[in-house]
Amino acid sequence: MKIFFYAFTNIAFFFNEVIKESLLKKEHVEWGLIFPKAVYKKSADKIVKKENILYLYENFNKIYKKIDNFDFGFKVEENSIYKMIQSSKANLTFMDSKKQLKIAKATYVIYKNFLLKNRPDYIVFPLLETVDGFILINLCYELGIKPIYCFHTRVFGNQMFGTTVYQDLPVYYGGFEEKDVIKAKRFLDDFYKGNIAAFSTAKEWTNTDTVKIKKEKFFKRTIKSLFYRFIKGENKCLDNYFVSLQIKNNLSFFISKYRKMIYNSYHKNLFHIKTDQDILPENFILYALQKTPEASINTLEPYFVKQERVIDLLLLNMPSNFYLLVKEHYVMEGERQASFYKKMRVKPGVLLVDHSVSTDMLVKKAKLVCSVTGTIGLETYLADKPCLLFGKNFFNRLCYFFTDFSNFKTDLYKMIFEYKPHSLEEKIEEIAKIYNVSYSYTVNDPFFVPHVMEKENIKHFLQYIEEHIKRLETYKKEKKAPNA
Repeated sequence: MKIFFYAFTNIAFFFNEVIKESLLKKEHVEWGLIFPKAVYKKSADKIVKKENILYLYENFNKIYKKIDNFDFGFKVEENSIYKMIQSSKANLTFMDSKKQLKIAKATYVIYKNFLLKNRPDYIVFPLLETVDGFILINLCYELGIKPIYCFHTRVFGNQMFGTTVYQDLPVYYGGFEEKDVIKAKRFLDDFYKGNIAAFSTAKEWTNTDTVKIKKEKFFKRTIKSLFYRFIKGENKCLDNYFVSLQIKNNLSFFISKYRKMIYNSYHKNLFHIKTDQDILPENFILYALQKTPEASINTLEPYFVKQERVIDLLLLNMPSNFYLLVKEHYVMEGERQASFYKKMRVKPGVLLVDHSVSTDMLVKKAKLVCSVTGTIGLETYLADKPCLLFGKNFFNRLCYFFTDFSNFKTDLYKMIFEYKPHSLEEKIEEIAKIYNVSYSYTVNDPFFVPHVMEKENIKHFLQYIEEHIKRLETYKKEKKAPNA
């Protein structure tokens, strides 16, 4: 069996350790690595066959020069190339549209040639947020390679394996065991006591022994980046991290302090509701703004990255005796431009809410809670309130889901006035089903989430990849069986 990793950013260090762990166990797996950035490539030289390693920009310039008359050959595609580019977390408006397409075409050719030559059975993906990653996973569909897409279950603390960037539930989803019911009941008890935080990690181990990794110093990283950009061709990366962005990241602490100061001295004055004590309207819909740019919205629903579209859609269809409360996200303090708030202030029916106002209190009093793909949708379901999502994710089946512009007003009124909460038994069953297909591991940037490199996390991830593949194969066999 051949399993390759899409080794995006610092997650490459984690995938290297997973491969080392597999080699220690002497498993019959042939591993490979696909690197969209060169700085991580040499880290795998001694653990993976040379022919199973691809660095995207090794010969990129040569392919790029010859690509003008080439057209995309996606035979099966989850998304068009245009949606892939729009889904990128990076802002690509600095680049000419023809150049964007030309770079995407070169990326497609390089990835496709490598996959046809090596024919992996599976490719494991972390959370995707760049164009080349979207192209690679779409090539999996075209070439019949099975993608394994890792994503977090948010408030449940585990992670899942899907096949698309839309956090689809695994094909074997639907059943549960008594141990899953026990977990579901324990979770609900903790949730109602206020002991649950979004994107926490439910670790099934206590040993915190960690594989040490060193981060190169800023000056050395910058010199390397300049070399790869201008000599190797990474300057043609659609999601290129410019030197200015690297400097910004290293000064993030000071920039954050400055932005918070500006926010508190100026932006905050633009909000209608600033504290929990401010008077709320009797009837209102709550729309929770999301962080942008961010994979949780750019990848899952790029159309609504411009969140004014959601706000206008709600405003134009809600009852006249309702208000639309638009609440800022706490991580966007000082990040969102004042022009956005000023636009909102001139829309009759819109009330801006500061991020410090209690979300729990607003959810309890709202007639309907709305988000594109935010975790607040899941929390609203658990709190027995109606929630409307505008983008796909693994829990949109538990909420109302936007599907149609023409009937939206009728649907919106039904959500507000005809909602019936789920019973406790129904919630326990739904949560038990999720626990049955989710696993205790973490895939993330180890410099931002250090416990990623804990040895037990590495072992758990490898174990659960194996379990996931076995469950896929069992499901396939059962489906083919006459009585399945």
